[in-house]
Amino acid sequence: MDRSEMLAQNLRRARQARGLTLEQVASNLHIERSTLCRYESGDIANIPPARIEALAKAYGLSPAELMGWQSQRLLPLLGEIACGAPVFAEQNVLAMMPEPPDVRADFCLRANGDSMRGARIYDGDIVYIRACDTVDDGEIAAVLLDDEATLKRVYRERGMLQLLAENPAVKPLIIAEGDHSVRILGKAVAFCSTIV
Repeated sequence: MDRSEMLAQNLRRARQARGLTLEQVASNLHIERSTLCRYESGDIANIPPARIEALAKAYGLSPAELMGWQSQRLLPLLGEIACGAPVFAEQNVLAMMPEPPDVRADFCLRANGDSMRGARIYDGDIVYIRACDTVDDGEIAAVLLDDEATLKRVYRERGMLQLLAENPAVKPLIIAEGDHSVRILGKAVAFCSTIV
């Protein structure tokens, strides 16, 4: 059984075990009954992560349990990270997300904005971060600026830290490398897209 079949089966079983109808769950989540039916039949395999989180919550499960990944390590989802203008980096755990196979990460953040679209990281995507305080030139990193975090490609040149977007409409951020208000949180090692 592949992953999409397992997820479809788990969705159907979780709903039926709670005595809920397709209509009740669809209404609660503000989605079409036909969409939920297609999730449960496996016709839609790439369910957005936010929808999986909502379904898991509706059934009193973790996303990992719903996906059938109980043996996988769970990573804390720590708020949002800006892909454009920086947003506040809230350090409270919003959810626990399964670590994808072959990815070694320490936490994940939800992308907010479109400045990294050239790297195929879109608004709402889950970005998996491996904690470290330095990255190589050209790598994508989560960077803390005072109390705000942003996701950018990092370059160093002549004592300056350049944070570049993957969107020509977004201007680079250039900061003195010794500036104590700047701290690299970690390297982006994977992302899970919400685009279906």
